Amino acid sequence: MTRRVFLLNGLAILAVVCNHAVGWGYIAMFWWAHRYRPVSSPNFDQLGTLPYYALLVVKQLTVFSVPAFLFVSGFFVAYTARGSQPALNWKTVKVRTTNLLVPYITWSVVIFMGDFLQGITYIPVGYLERLAFGGATEAYFYIPLICQFYLLS
Repeated sequence: MTRRVFLLNGLAILAVVCNHAVGWGYIAMFWWAHRYRPVSSPNFDQLGTLPYYALLVVKQLTVFSVPAFLFVSGFFVAYTARGSQPALNWKTVKVRTTNLLVPYITWSVVIFMGDFLQGITYIPVGYLERLAFGGATEAYFYIPLICQFYLLS
């Protein structure tokens, strides 16, 4: 069973890479069109073409990746907590959340500093709220979510 979960985890990793590649494909297709064609950007004349629909199909096929990561994490937490002497305790939860939160907070602070250099500032409570809900950048939403799941487990 764990081999299948690892397979799902591997497929989810590939799906995340493809999802990010699709995002950059859309940027190149619409916002960077002036770099490879004599048009002004943004240019949406490729909307409805075969490459557009190919990117759309890949985007739809990769939607499962974050729920798959959450499932795999939950599976291994449940696996750790099984039995008459469960190995899941507060120390384990602390280690797992610390391993997630240290890089999350570090990179969130880097993003906040970049925002500050661009003139984007928030009130102090706004920074805490963004940290609590993964708002430094939209890509980080799952880290506070998975930490909340670990605490609930």
